Amino acid sequence: ARPDTIVYRGTKFVRRNRLSVGVAAVGVLAVASAALVAIGEERVAQRRFQDVRTLAHTFVFELDDQIANIAGTTKARETIVKTGLAYLDNLAKNASGDLTLQDEIAQGYMKIAGVQGYPGQPNLGRTSDALVSVEKAGAIFKAIAVADAIYLPELAQYYNRRAFLTLRTGETGKARENSKLAIDTFARARAIRPLSDAMEQNYAFSFCVLADIDEDSGHDREAWSEASRCADSARTLLKKTRTPALIRMVAQADERIGTAAQNLGRLTEGLRALAEQESLLNELLGAEPRNSFLHRSRAVLYQFRSSIYLDDEHPNLGDAPPALQSARMYLAAAEEMRQSDPNNKGAQYSRAVATFRVAFALTESDPDTAILMTRESVQTIDALIASDQKNTVAIRGRFSALRHLSTAQFTAG
Repeated sequence: ARPDTIVYRGTKFVRRNRLSVGVAAVGVLAVASAALVAIGEERVAQRRFQDVRTLAHTFVFELDDQIANIAGTTKARETIVKTGLAYLDNLAKNASGDLTLQDEIAQGYMKIAGVQGYPGQPNLGRTSDALVSVEKAGAIFKAIAVADAIYLPELAQYYNRRAFLTLRTGETGKARENSKLAIDTFARARAIRPLSDAMEQNYAFSFCVLADIDEDSGHDREAWSEASRCADSARTLLKKTRTPALIRMVAQADERIGTAAQNLGRLTEGLRALAEQESLLNELLGAEPRNSFLHRSRAVLYQFRSSIYLDDEHPNLGDAPPALQSARMYLAAAEEMRQSDPNNKGAQYSRAVATFRVAFALTESDPDTAILMTRESVQTIDALIASDQKNTVAIRGRFSALRHLSTAQFTAG
């Protein structure tokens, strides 16, 4: 007799129950096959998801970063916006539970908003679309900051961006509220752990944003104080490490000190601040001669300098020749920006403002030319308002141009 082992009993059972065992085996194989197919499909889906994530990062960050400050690339950046938005919206549907991915998506929406219509950089002039993208980012930042306080600085930066955009649409109350939220959120984050150098810089720049809002609201002393704090903080960071980003921030702060000083009647101080800004911008342009952001910053500097010499709204020196010289430098720079990038709405607006600034400086000496130039400026601004009716900066610019036109017509008789 054979030994009574488990193998013997199993073999004997299979011989006596061949049909049942066969059916059971087929069932087991089917289940195993289905499981293998499911695992395979999950791996394919995961690979596709990672491919989409990689493509989104490439379009929104890598490609845009490479061309963002090169003149003439606004149209190409519009293609990046369309493609990047599609990828980000697709990723957002499957990002729950992955905080790192959610942060990446939110940062992507912020980048897209910058191209769509963020002031102070080459953009497509679509403020409403920019606000939608910023709100998408904000919803994500709020959620992940609740889940992990490490994301508080990103949430603060969202409030800064939203403050700047709502200021552009004329909602100064909302802009101030968001600016205060940015400063408070940065302070909360600093109380938990030290900020990175980049976020310390963003925290300091929050006071420049608040300065813009206060200046726009007519709170000139507060604006001057906040801009000075922004500049002092940036210069402290600059002593630690002299980076182009920090130099640029000091230059931006100097610009705000210059305009706030003018509003307070401190005209010599205003000119000195703009001279310091110009020196820093020239240093940066020496290293990056094709940087369109820097060229725009220098062009706007010429505008503010012209205003300190001669203006019909703010305290000024009443000196037309240097005002005309600075205004012509502004017009030449703005025309160069417009020609190098015809799709850049910001460059179109800068040229329109520069045109009526030159016209204003010519009012007494050549009123007929001033009238023609101001009419051209109004036509350009009207076209920009028609394409972006939330652009209150352009609307206010139109009022200024019409006021200058009236002055020139009165002078011409």
